[in-house]
Amino acid sequence: MLEKTAFREKAIRALKRGKQEIAALLLGIRDLLQDEDKASVETLDTTLNTGQILEYSGKFDDAKQVFGMIKLAFHQADQKLAEQASHSVQYAKKWLGVIGKKIEIQGIHMEGTPFDLGKVQGESRPGRFLGHVVGALVRRISRRESHL
Repeated sequence: MLEKTAFREKAIRALKRGKQEIAALLLGIRDLLQDEDKASVETLDTTLNTGQILEYSGKFDDAKQVFGMIKLAFHQADQKLAEQASHSVQYAKKWLGVIGKKIEIQGIHMEGTPFDLGKVQGESRPGRFLGHVVGALVRRISRRESHL
């Protein structure tokens, strides 16, 4: 039985030790995914998690390689598992495709003023975005309370 925590620790150790350890980790993932007896939800979850750890650590090419191996390995799995793997890999690759690119989030605040978060550079976009949303909600709640 595969233990997700043990595999996660192996990935973290590889990141700390460098390129050779990451290469060995990728070979281990390849070997695991080539074993048809291991094609399970647990294996999918563990290998996806390893790819995410690589992604979060800035090893984008290695993460893409893991996601590619997962896609190939689960292509022949039973239909439900194959669909789950395909969907997960597609989402992961889509996420990797936007890292480092300029975001374009535009819209209208609840009070009717326009916003364009893509023009805000050097600021914490999620924090600023949440500030806009929370501020608008507070104003809306205040207006409702004043009508009661």
